[in-house]
Parts: sequence; C-alpha cells; structure tokens
Amino acid sequence: MAPSVNYSDSELLALLKDSDSHALKLIYEGYWKRLYLAAFWIIQDVHQSEDIVQEVLLQLWIRKNDGSDQLTQILAVYRSPLQSTFLHFFI
Repeated sequence: MAPSVNYSDSELLALLKDSDSHALKLIYEGYWKRLYLAAFWIIQDVHQSEDIVQEVLLQLWIRKNDGSDQLTQILAVYRSPLQSTFLHFFI
C-alpha cells in the first residue's frame, strides 16, 4: 500500500480484511483521538483511556472479517466496549 494515498473508510476496511497492517495503522492515525476523547470523557483517566483505545483497535483487527461494510459502523459498535471497559475498571 502506498503511504501517501488517501483511502476512504471502505477502502481501509477492505485492506484491513486482507490483513493489511498498514491499514490498521492508518485507521489508528485517523481515529485514535476521537476514541481517546470518548474514553477520557467517560473515565477521566489518561492511562486507562489509552488502554481502552488500544483494546478497541485490537478488537477491530481481531474482528476484521465480521462482514461489516463501513469502518464508521464498526467503530460505532466499539463504543459499547468503551462503556463495558469503564464498568470493568470501576465496578
């Protein structure tokens, strides 16, 4: 994959499904801040928020062949692990 090319979410997801680790890196670079801010807003802890983002992206890699068509839909689904991880840490 050429690093200078801008990929749509659909293209990144297709590359991810082909086990292209560079696609995961591009997804990380494009989404980590939004995921981190969502986690931090919930738990107000820098290190745990970073851990949650890593877990969400790991699950995206693990579940890359689950049949979803849009990266944004997959990331929306992974907002629920933010909440369950929050509960895991504090309950």
